[in-house]
Amino acid sequence: MKKNPILLYLFEATNIISCLVFPCMLFFNIGGWFYPSGSQVYSGQELLGYIKNVAILGAVFTVIVGIPLLLLLVDCFVIMRDVKGFRVSALSIITAPASYPIIRTEFLEEKKAVRKLHTVAGAIIFISNSLVISSLAYYFMKMMKLAWALV
Repeated sequence: MKKNPILLYLFEATNIISCLVFPCMLFFNIGGWFYPSGSQVYSGQELLGYIKNVAILGAVFTVIVGIPLLLLLVDCFVIMRDVKGFRVSALSIITAPASYPIIRTEFLEEKKAVRKLHTVAGAIIFISNSLVISSLAYYFMKMMKLAWALV
């Protein structure tokens, strides 16, 4: 059975790109927007400004990743609804989005090259999502250290 995978490709591309860009911006402090550089002297107000910048970046990131994630739900419950035996919950898509393209492709028994593409994309999504989580943990610890230094 042939089903249009455009929403899948859109999700994979936006998720991979944004989940690589977001951590890079935090880890490398792109533009000096997210925390003071080196031995720079900073105040509490400046620290709050850095946190505000990360909140804005996080909101943009959430929209960029969230819309394609909603499109996966559309793919699952609208495009795939007439496929007999295909049952995936909304919670499973939201909590493990990297697995949905793989499950969908395997269930539809697509060509081997398409299966490999979605498997590789799923692995990259999993790794890049892990990078986002680690970058947020890194940022939280760094900001706690900087705030503690102000006391």
